[in-house]
Amino acid sequence: MYSITSHLNCLQFCLYNICKKYYVADYLMFCNSWCFSHDNTKNISQSLSIPLRDYENVYLKEYQGLSTEIISFDSSKMESVIQLVSNKDSVEIDVIIHIDSFECPWHKGYRKLSIPHFIQVKDINYKQKKIICDDPYFNMFQIELPFEYFLSGCKTIRVLRHNPTDSKISSDVILNHIKERTNIKQITEDIVSFAQRLSEVKTTYELFDYRDDVFFCSNVRNLKFIADSRYGLSYLFNNLSMLNDDNKKNLVSLADQMNICGLLYEKINNYYMKLYYRNSGFRVKLQSIQNKFIEIADIENMIYNQLSQLEKKHDSSSNVIQIISKQQ
Repeated sequence: MYSITSHLNCLQFCLYNICKKYYVADYLMFCNSWCFSHDNTKNISQSLSIPLRDYENVYLKEYQGLSTEIISFDSSKMESVIQLVSNKDSVEIDVIIHIDSFECPWHKGYRKLSIPHFIQVKDINYKQKKIICDDPYFNMFQIELPFEYFLSGCKTIRVLRHNPTDSKISSDVILNHIKERTNIKQITEDIVSFAQRLSEVKTTYELFDYRDDVFFCSNVRNLKFIADSRYGLSYLFNNLSMLNDDNKKNLVSLADQMNICGLLYEKINNYYMKLYYRNSGFRVKLQSIQNKFIEIADIENMIYNQLSQLEKKHDSSSNVIQIISKQQ
């Protein structure tokens, strides 16, 4: 069994640590992870994406009492931020900031590339005009971010509050949410359309939009995020299986199949990186990538169909479904 921490993006890693701090069910952050987007109007090297989803979703708040307030940042709010962070322990909040990698000194993209990055704010050294941060994604802690970088790079501030609740997690509600929020037709069509579009590629240069570092290439980064989202869904299904005796075996099976999708996306990304460094076997590798995308589309469609056929437990979750549906 893999460790989920190997498959978290920077925002998820911050949330994961906060969930652990409060003994909150971290797997709920993956409820909105099933997505895939191909924009055929863009250059093929930049056409894949996975939207930044609502990781701080209604279920972390509904079942675990962990709520998130997202605040847009500009320089006029600096003093308010300083006060917020200075008092965060006394008012029992956690703070995550979205910073542009271009302004983040320890990020590989510093002064090279603008990539959304998320870090936890731990303290402020007002005298030295530095914010003390943890960056769990890079396994860096108690690092100093000068005010000037914060001012120029910060986009939003997430304020998390934990108010314990006695609400019982309903696997039926979560599964119903996944079915309703997942546009499987769009997902599989986009997967197939991208695979078909690869037939038009003539050289490896068409696949990559950044020549200095393969990990800065848009599709390489996004394929990793897509793979990780499938591992997150597998982790979610496994955890829900422990709450749902009626569908335990079926949910474990769905988790296993989603894990296979994650592995296939990783294999595709490995082929991508091999093509970046070596042009030999270009057409063969490209065909392998296409075949794996088609295989993934079939598996994900099958997973969704199986998910739709799961029998509902007879519990009180129908009322919860109505409440949450109104909130959405």
